[in-house]
Amino acid sequence: AAEVAAAARAAAVAEGREGAEGGDGGGGGGEVGGGDAAAALAEREALIDELRGREEEARRRESEAKRRALDKIGALGEESAVLREEAAELRRRLQEAEAVAAERGEVVAALEGRLEASDAASSPEVAALEAERAAAAQAARQAEEAARQAEKALAAERAEAKARNSALDAQLAAAAAHAAAAEAAAAARSERQDEAAAVAEEARVALEERVAALQEALAAEKGRAEEAASRAASEATRSAEASEAVDAFAAELDSAVARAEAAEAKADEAEAAALAAKE
Repeated sequence: AAEVAAAARAAAVAEGREGAEGGDGGGGGGEVGGGDAAAALAEREALIDELRGREEEARRRESEAKRRALDKIGALGEESAVLREEAAELRRRLQEAEAVAAERGEVVAALEGRLEASDAASSPEVAALEAERAAAAQAARQAEEAARQAEKALAAERAEAKARNSALDAQLAAAAAHAAAAEAAAAARSERQDEAAAVAEEARVALEERVAALQEALAAEKGRAEEAASRAASEATRSAEASEAVDAFAAELDSAVARAEAAEAKADEAEAAALAAKE
């Protein structure tokens, strides 16, 4: 706008000079020529005034724009200061974080070194523990197999004991029958055989007592055998003590067999006594 106004002024001055020079050279060329020059000059002045107004408006707008720009620059300066402070705070935090990270990295490296050393030191112990666990598992499997075999043997011994008990019951029944026959024969005899009958009665009573004792012994043996079987079954679940339980059970089974044989011998003795009483 300033350049346009300056150009307009220069054009007006140049035209005014040319008009003045033309008036002087023409010797006063007439009132018509002078009036046109005045009208043109007035138009140029009006144009100059308009240009000045526009120039002032442009200057006002320029100053307003400068003021706004300065305000924005001030606001940006304040914002920049805040951003600088925030950036400084972020740099400080970043430095602290880097320091902490470095410290943690050292700690992690130390821990990794300790872990590697611990792994290297514990590898033989772990291998030994694995070997012990495998050996224990093998021993447990062997103990379970031994327990199963012992249970099978116990079942066979139990069946054999039942057969022996049945045989003993048959022998006891035969002995009782022989005693009854002997008692009948003694009662049929004469008065001279009263003493023999009394002896036979005593023998019968003694035989019944022995039979009752044998039956109690057999019942006790059956209970002990069942208890031993129960203990063997419970011991089968304990792998660590399975071998000892099997040995104890074998000892108890041998003892039970010995007691059964003793009971069988007692039954044989009772049968012999009954036969003697019959005689």
